[in-house]
Amino acid sequence: MEKKKLWLRIWERILKNRWVNDAFGPKVDIQMRMCRMIFVIGAVGLLLDALYNIFAMHQYSMNAVFPLIGVAFLIAAFWASRKIQDGKTVFFAMLILSNSVLFPGAFLCGGGAESGNPMWMFLGLVLVFLLLDGWRFALVALSSTASILASYVLSEVRPDLLTPLQNRHLVRMDSVFCLLVVAVIVGLLFRFQNALYRRQCELSEQRSQELEDSINSKNLFFANMSHEIRTPINTIIGLNEMILREDVSDE
Repeated sequence: MEKKKLWLRIWERILKNRWVNDAFGPKVDIQMRMCRMIFVIGAVGLLLDALYNIFAMHQYSMNAVFPLIGVAFLIAAFWASRKIQDGKTVFFAMLILSNSVLFPGAFLCGGGAESGNPMWMFLGLVLVFLLLDGWRFALVALSSTASILASYVLSEVRPDLLTPLQNRHLVRMDSVFCLLVVAVIVGLLFRFQNALYRRQCELSEQRSQELEDSINSKNLFFANMSHEIRTPINTIIGLNEMILREDVSDE
């Protein structure tokens, strides 16, 4: 309980920042907050991947360029989510482009199945289930699955299109790093979603308690008023009965 209260205090302090409050405050729809958090965490993860490829693996080819393109793309998607009222259109376009163009391109230019790029394709498919519903979900899920299968088939049929990593050591390093980054991203997203859910449950309980207290106050008020009204009415009725019982002359 104390840990949860500490988390809420930290989050409320962060929300005091005007920019953060406008993007993630309680007035923002839950799904919109979730998506914007995905944009932020995803951009950080891709930036780490690009820096890792450049400084640790010394890969200066498209294997490092594609993550940087993804960072710019997610920043643009975050900006668009604040400017465009229909947030679902932004998420839909973002997932279509990333799962059908960005991740397959990184897969072919970054070593194919013998690299960490399949983990990013896995992340893109997970985001489809988290962000979309209805016909948008069906369309993007099918197109993403088709892109993944097409990438693997193309890498088998036309291996000359692949840009392999230099040696097995780099393959292992890239696979482990991408696995850790994607696992942390997915874990943070689920924790953020659970925190939002718990917060909404607490707000619902608080509103229910306030409504119940309001109803009880009204019932108590009407009960007291009924008693205060009955007392003089009973007195008047009693006096009327006494007058009627008396033998009053015509004078």
